[in-house]
Amino acid sequence: MLYSVSGIHLQTAEPLAGLLPEETSSPADVQVWHGENPAGLNRPSTQKELWYVSSDLDDHGQPWLSIFSLEEGAYFLMVWRDGGEFLVDQRGTQVWARWSNQGTEDDRTSYLLGPVLSFVLCLRGVTCLHASAVSIGKQAVAFVGPRGSGKSTLAAEFAARGYPIVADDVVALRPSNGSFLAQPGYPRLQLRPLALKMLQTATNDLPRLIQIADEAYFDLDLIERGYKFEQRALPLAVIYFLSEPISDVPGPKVAAMSGDESLMTLIANSWATRVLNPSMRAREFETLSQVTATVPLRGLHAGAKPSAPGALFEVILKDFHEMNSEPAIPAMASEN
Repeated sequence: MLYSVSGIHLQTAEPLAGLLPEETSSPADVQVWHGENPAGLNRPSTQKELWYVSSDLDDHGQPWLSIFSLEEGAYFLMVWRDGGEFLVDQRGTQVWARWSNQGTEDDRTSYLLGPVLSFVLCLRGVTCLHASAVSIGKQAVAFVGPRGSGKSTLAAEFAARGYPIVADDVVALRPSNGSFLAQPGYPRLQLRPLALKMLQTATNDLPRLIQIADEAYFDLDLIERGYKFEQRALPLAVIYFLSEPISDVPGPKVAAMSGDESLMTLIANSWATRVLNPSMRAREFETLSQVTATVPLRGLHAGAKPSAPGALFEVILKDFHEMNSEPAIPAMASEN
């Protein structure tokens, strides 16, 4: 089965939960194998070198994710505390997956299309932001910010008002005509229970609950629930940084960010910034420098008190249209 995600084609032997296979003869960029090993590789006897450990810890103080280098960098082994393992070749063209007996199909899809895919894209030279993105007037608008800042919640607010979702969690960027295109991800949003309640979508028919690292999320299927998913790669028009509340700001406020501040913000919010070797880090630094030179980064300050997603939506929409010298349009836009 062939799937299109984040600008690449994934070939799998087993279906991925919530995704529709491509009806095309396009060649696969990445082949995903299930429960197998590369030919000639004996994992138990292969020497492993620790490459990365996550800062997220389980109840016993152990990291949720560890990445090991095998065969002097020929492969990378991603190991989760819940038992999931993914082996990735150094070119990012093949993935061998071993599922945990505890994991559901939705858990597996979330791991594969989240941290595993972001690492694969990094190996392939594609820069990814840890962000959410929506479509406004055939342009992509991305939201970055610290963990728990409300990126997916804000994207869901746009979706509820008729704007298509471009991607959630992983926003892959590709250069195009002096700027960058945001690649479409897959039609899901991962929302914390509180975010679901804020959006007033918590009913008896709840989305699926999945466990990622040490947190539980509701897995919102956009297509199943009547929201729009953007399947085109779109020019990235602006990036909004969801910053901490400011005590002397009464309500949501948007302000331009300097070039240096923008670059440091993007570096902190790129998906693979902690697992890059020096050459990969230099390549990503160059790409992010180009992003800051061509795409405006705007600070979104929530104010002294946390703002409801609806208030942030109104501020962003007004700011976006002012930047594009267009009159603001009402909610439930028909231009998409």
